Amino acid sequence: MSNQTSLINPTFLKSALDRHPQFVTPNISVREISEEISHLNASCPLFASKNYPELPDYPGANMASGYMLVVSESAISADAYNPTLNTENMLKISDILGIVTVPDILQAIAEKKPGTNFTVVDVMNPNLLTLYQAQAEDIFSIANLWRQSGIYPILVSDTSGFFLGAIAPSKIVQQLESLESGENWLKWHSLKNVLNQKVIPALLSDSLAKIAQLMRQNQGSYVLIFEELNAQREAIAQPEHIPTPLGIVTDQDIVNYWAIGLDLSTIKAKSVIDHPLPAIGVAASLWSAQKSMGQWQTSALVVSSDQGEFMGVIDRTSWLKTLDPAEMYQTIAQLQQNLESKTEAVNRKNTELQAEIAKRRKAETTLETIQKNLESYVAECTADLKVVNEQLKKEILHQQEVETALRKSEAQSREQARQLEIAIEKLQKTQAKLIQMEKMSGLGQLVAGIAHEINNPINFIYGNITHASTYITDLLKLLNIYQNTYPNPSQEIEQIIEEIELDFLANDLHKILHSMQAGAERIRQIVQSLRNFSRLDEAAIKEVDLHEGLESTLMILQHRLKGKLGKPNIEVYKDYGNLPKVECYPSLLNQVFMNLLNNALDALENKEPPQLITIKTRAFTVDNSQLETTEDSEGVKNYVRISIIDNGRGIE
Repeated sequence: MSNQTSLINPTFLKSALDRHPQFVTPNISVREISEEISHLNASCPLFASKNYPELPDYPGANMASGYMLVVSESAISADAYNPTLNTENMLKISDILGIVTVPDILQAIAEKKPGTNFTVVDVMNPNLLTLYQAQAEDIFSIANLWRQSGIYPILVSDTSGFFLGAIAPSKIVQQLESLESGENWLKWHSLKNVLNQKVIPALLSDSLAKIAQLMRQNQGSYVLIFEELNAQREAIAQPEHIPTPLGIVTDQDIVNYWAIGLDLSTIKAKSVIDHPLPAIGVAASLWSAQKSMGQWQTSALVVSSDQGEFMGVIDRTSWLKTLDPAEMYQTIAQLQQNLESKTEAVNRKNTELQAEIAKRRKAETTLETIQKNLESYVAECTADLKVVNEQLKKEILHQQEVETALRKSEAQSREQARQLEIAIEKLQKTQAKLIQMEKMSGLGQLVAGIAHEINNPINFIYGNITHASTYITDLLKLLNIYQNTYPNPSQEIEQIIEEIELDFLANDLHKILHSMQAGAERIRQIVQSLRNFSRLDEAAIKEVDLHEGLESTLMILQHRLKGKLGKPNIEVYKDYGNLPKVECYPSLLNQVFMNLLNNALDALENKEPPQLITIKTRAFTVDNSQLETTEDSEGVKNYVRISIIDNGRGIE
């Protein structure tokens, strides 16, 4: 039997049959069983926001059927919460006195006064829906009974009247969801034809007691909650006349709160409803609705149009009443036809595949024959090749001897060429150094001459600034004595004093002289640095202070250390140690310092601030055994080591 037709297979209803339902005796208090029959959820809004006591752990708390069967005392054992059937006599349909569901308990809660205690016999429904096992062979008989009598658990018995089990609406829905055929059937049907458009309205401020009365009066299992209503408090048959509801309160919600002894008249609807309101589009399928209710953990969903307008409500099981056996059979037949069409296509493909396999097998046989012929031919060729191979080995051995001699000769030639290249490279470097020395010597002489020409006049200026400062001080002192001696000068003198701003002039003269002296000193330092740096023609080794060479180089590069285009100055951190004078070529060493600092400045140009150059000098004792010496060296002398470190921000 195809999986698509399993809805009309007896196996479908056998899987949906609950053979071990919950049993209860008539004299048990309804409040005691309500926790089991309504599956209390401790995560509901009211329980989460208030400190209610923890519920006891009753047997059967995981029951998913939503109903209990009422039987006589003699039919079950004394334990009403975990009953076991009498093993001597099987339970008969006549032993079942009635059935208790959540709507039955809600009916009693609404009819009786608050605080009233009542037992199972007060709420049970004695009108049972029963079918013989032979009548419950397919879903059509179940659907037909529900269309006639309403959605309620159906009791199944054999022909002798013995109880076999119960078929609950929730079990049918679970079976539909678990089978591929049921899934296809649920996906086939949209919500347009099965949603409930009858609306029972209530307000956010209404109590659960009042809502229970509304459910009883209108024979409903849920009410829709609104912020305000213009219509009368009665069932509204046209949902387009009301606004979109804020939430849903179900009969199960009310039984949950009543079961733990809460006063329903004090609990408002706004404390119970979920936010946001679970909703689904009217174009969705029954399959999507069932999955959404499971995801939201709710028993009902609001159905809205594409424009967001309220269309009605869909719950887990009430839509089963709308099932039309004829329409179901037609749908299943259509699914079967689709399956047969797909099966025919698969068979056709299978035939084509078998033909392709036969064709490939024939090709494989041909290839095997060709392979055998090829192997024979290869064997013959291999024998001929062995003879040729022996001859080639002899020729190769002779060729290798010749190549070895050639390689030795070639190696000697390459070594001679390498030595010649080294000599030429040394000669070129020496020649370049000589040219550079000549250029730098000429440049040094030019710089020295310019420095000398600048030095003479700046010495005149620097030497006379001190005398000028003394003279001006004396004149100002004399002027002050005149002012004290003749406090009332003529009007002409006062006018001149005011025009030249004598007080400001006296104060500013000292500042001007100080600025001139600082500028002259700066020029002298630059000239001295140029003279020190320009000693490029000094070829002799002499003792020099390395720090003086560094300072002269920094003075010449002062223009590059200044910030440009909004960038800050490049800082120079000098960490000088106590160095002795060093014997060296001062002009060449100054050029080394110049090149190093120029490289550091070039590296810092494209880096983000802060920009820092660190100059650190130290004196170390070096292990002489680590130094390389030549045969003609006169022992090992102390020497200077310059270490260059690139730390990512420039050169240290």
